[in-house]
Amino acid sequence: MAIPLLPSSDVAHLLDDVARDLRHALRMLRRTRGFAITAVAVLAICIGANTAVFSTVNAVLLRPLPYPDADRIVHAAITTHSGYRFDTSIPKFAAWKRETRVVFAYLAAWQAADPGVNLVGGDAPEHLRALHVSNEYFGVFGARPLHGRVFTWSEDRPRGAHVIVLAHGFWTRRFGASPSVIGQGLPLGGDSYEIIGVLGPDFHPDPPVDVYLPLQPDPFSLDFANVIRVAGRLRPHITVDRAAAQLSNTAPAFREKFPLSMGPWEDFTVLPLRDAMVGDVRPALQMLTGAVGFVLLIGCANVATLLLARGHRRRREIATRTALGARRSRVIRQLLAESALLAAAGGGLGLLLGSLGLRAIVRAGADAIPNLARGTGVSLDPRAAWFTALVAAGTGVLFGVLPAITTSRVDLGSAFRESGAPADAGWRRHGAQAALVVLEMALAIVLLIGCGLMVRTLAALRDVDRGFDPHRVLALETSLSGTALEQSAAVAAAVRNARARLEGAAGIVSVAASRGLPLAQGFALPFTIDRRPVNAPFEGTVEWRSISPGYFDVFRIPVLRGRAFDDHDDAAGQPVVMVNAALARKYWQTNDPVGETLTIGTGAGPAFRDAPRRIIGVAADPRDSEENRDPEPMVYVPLAQVSDAMTARNNRLFPLTWALRSSIEPRLMVTAVARELRGATGGLPIARTRTMDEILSGPARRAAFNVALLSVFAAVALLLAVIGFYGLMSYSVQQRTQEIGIRMALGAVPADVRRMVLLQGVRLAAGGVVLGIGSALLLTRVMVSLVFGIEPYDPIVFAAVTALLTTIALIAALVPAHRATRVNPLDAVRGT
Repeated sequence: MAIPLLPSSDVAHLLDDVARDLRHALRMLRRTRGFAITAVAVLAICIGANTAVFSTVNAVLLRPLPYPDADRIVHAAITTHSGYRFDTSIPKFAAWKRETRVVFAYLAAWQAADPGVNLVGGDAPEHLRALHVSNEYFGVFGARPLHGRVFTWSEDRPRGAHVIVLAHGFWTRRFGASPSVIGQGLPLGGDSYEIIGVLGPDFHPDPPVDVYLPLQPDPFSLDFANVIRVAGRLRPHITVDRAAAQLSNTAPAFREKFPLSMGPWEDFTVLPLRDAMVGDVRPALQMLTGAVGFVLLIGCANVATLLLARGHRRRREIATRTALGARRSRVIRQLLAESALLAAAGGGLGLLLGSLGLRAIVRAGADAIPNLARGTGVSLDPRAAWFTALVAAGTGVLFGVLPAITTSRVDLGSAFRESGAPADAGWRRHGAQAALVVLEMALAIVLLIGCGLMVRTLAALRDVDRGFDPHRVLALETSLSGTALEQSAAVAAAVRNARARLEGAAGIVSVAASRGLPLAQGFALPFTIDRRPVNAPFEGTVEWRSISPGYFDVFRIPVLRGRAFDDHDDAAGQPVVMVNAALARKYWQTNDPVGETLTIGTGAGPAFRDAPRRIIGVAADPRDSEENRDPEPMVYVPLAQVSDAMTARNNRLFPLTWALRSSIEPRLMVTAVARELRGATGGLPIARTRTMDEILSGPARRAAFNVALLSVFAAVALLLAVIGFYGLMSYSVQQRTQEIGIRMALGAVPADVRRMVLLQGVRLAAGGVVLGIGSALLLTRVMVSLVFGIEPYDPIVFAAVTALLTTIALIAALVPAHRATRVNPLDAVRGT
């Protein structure tokens, strides 16, 4: 069916009318430059803030991932009481691979925290960022080789061939982009790996990688350590929900076969890859999006209030045009043309301010939002420009329609009367403006309360007691994968050498080495307690960590009972172990576990078989308070007493972490410390250097970022709300000048007039406070995952914000109230 079109003459007439309306609107705005500049400035600030936040959200949550058909890639996860856990184990991956072929075209695993490898053969070993991946990894992420090929199934089996695939950047830097590298050997540690492929330049994993090695997982492994991640590419026409259901269907059989490998509350599922990558950033960005949306609403309400006041002053003009035959629809259209010009100007200036605001967000949020820190080129792209245009158009409608309709509705008789407002004029004459001001104040209260909650969260994060002292501690990592340090004795000798070189040096208080820092995720092993009968193969599971002497001194973790490890706890000494307070409480309650005997690794396979160990001490619990979790039971084993099989396994999975406490700023010692550690390990390079404060500052940085942006938005909202409140109070007093003069002529004293005006101001503020508090009680529930150490309905924050806004409102009302007391009754009655 054809769509009827307007005749060309009607279209031309319509366009001519629109052009005439716009020219008239421009002339009217030129006559009131102060009003126009104020309205455009308010709109530009609000639209600019929305543009900047949208560009951030677009980069993190909306922009397509850099993989072909990225919406078909999902990440496997374990559902727990506290949310999703993405690290998983080899046995789970093997089970999924067997049971889910119907939904996945490719299913791949990769090492979650790869220690990297050391390239030898040059003047000095070079640490390379390596990633051990299964053979279908490249199919999952759509990575195609530029030269050669990727891993085959046979090369990804246990004890498979030593082959390697180069990333494009490393190939260009190291080999000058020469295609002849295919087939050459690359010396990594003590082995040579054949280069079989080079990936194309369009594949950019996160974090960046230099070389890819085959994971070679054992399909019959009993190693339940959560050290890998798994992702899959869905087959055509398979939805994420169906894939999640298919993975969940494998959970009962897996739990029945390995009852202690997963809790009864746990399940298997998949999430879109973007959701897994974004993680806990999404709630914060959603909160900021809501906050900046509130600022936009406040700005629209503010401009609408200005337009209503301006329209009231233009009553006689509108009445004259109506009396001369102008239709109401034409008047509304002309008033909307003014709003359109204001919105267009505000949108154009807002786009510029949005660009500046985005730069500020990128600088402030580089450490708090992953995609901003990765240099993904966050900028105002065409999508952001279209968003700005839509927001500008939407704001034009929001703030323009109500004033246009209200202003165009005039009573000719009252409009031409010379007298001012009637004696009974109160908020009834300005009901729409009063409602808008109440809305502004309510939205400002919600933003102020959200800001207050984040400020209190930031304070709680900075004051948290972790159970250890992270300040002035330097952590350095060395990859031992494929090196000569494959046996425990060699590792212990390197650690002793390093401690001898560093302890006593200027600025160094204590030195230690370990396979993990406090609060770092390790892996769990089963254990039994000697002379204690159990009805299961083992007593329970504990987090396992190997450390050197000095570990508790470096981190100032108190030893509550017994003693810490010393240099005598080596391979020739009696096997010993330390337990944390959580393990002692769970299995010994109030008794002393020192002197008892544990056997760790019971039933976990040959690689984990261990001799019985005597408990020599109980250490306090480092607490991951930011996650609101109770400490997990943990055992500490001397590095020198770890079996060779366990050391070789740990070398593949984890770096050796050096930790030292200094009496000065740790970063000042990096060069000297790295030199001594290279000397102690036979020249092995340092893979990564961080301070403990840097490691633990992630949640605090995110909270500080949220506080900074929310504070800006809340301040803008408060300023706009106060301006709107003050403007309405002043305008009301001006419109009621005759009424006030009559009251004073009849005997009212200035105090009575001041009280009358202040009472109206209090009523207006009270409406905003009540509506704002009620809205905040509902909306702050979404901040449960963002606050720490307080409740989302924290009474201190609610009371402080209420007192702040009420005080500011009273101060804003005092000036119009004082002006009202200076009205001359004779002049007011005369209307002069």
